[in-house]
Amino acid sequence: PDAKKLVHFFQSMGFQSLVKKVAEGSREAEPRDYHLVRTEAELDAMIAELRKAGSFAVDTETTSLFPMQATLVGASFSAAPMRAFYVPFNADPPVVKGGPKALLAALAPLLTDTKLRRTGQNTKYDWLVFVSNGLRLPPPDFDTMIASYCVAGTSRRHGLDELALTYFDLKKIPTSALIGTGKNEITMDLVPVEKVAEYACEDADVAWRLAGLLEKELKETGSEALFRDLEMPLVPV
Repeated sequence: PDAKKLVHFFQSMGFQSLVKKVAEGSREAEPRDYHLVRTEAELDAMIAELRKAGSFAVDTETTSLFPMQATLVGASFSAAPMRAFYVPFNADPPVVKGGPKALLAALAPLLTDTKLRRTGQNTKYDWLVFVSNGLRLPPPDFDTMIASYCVAGTSRRHGLDELALTYFDLKKIPTSALIGTGKNEITMDLVPVEKVAEYACEDADVAWRLAGLLEKELKETGSEALFRDLEMPLVPV
């Protein structure tokens, strides 16, 4: 069978579980410009690039599904299609002298600048992770999960993996590929930094690309007011 056509057909019929079964290998891997930030100089360069862009996607990697109990393992950023950065908080040697607290302090001006726009997938989780680490970010400008719901309602699922399949024919790296499952499951801080980097960059990159597409769909479906005036103001609540 033509896997790519089959994926589109299953998507149109809403057969999400079947989409997952055939999506892998349905398209050639596109060139990606993903970067693991290892030094303070690389961190400064990333921050400068994101500031210049004026808008970026941010995603966190942690040790728990419960944000107030999670340890912050790293953060990924994207401000251009197929380009992303991963900043590990558990790197050895650390990205900046002083370890995780010093690294978060170095990122704080970028993360809290009210002149910049922030995008993410299920931003409530990431924002709570930062709050639990003593950093309160301005309200997010765009949440791809909420935008997807405003556009499509209950006609599909709104997780990042499902949206990547729907919009990009992309079968994302599953979390289980890094941490395992069942009794053999480990936490993200125990996974080699290089493996987490690709996974995390993909998350930020996909969220960034989705935002542009979903913003257009909000206008096309007449859902922009619902999204902007009702749903997004409730995120920080």
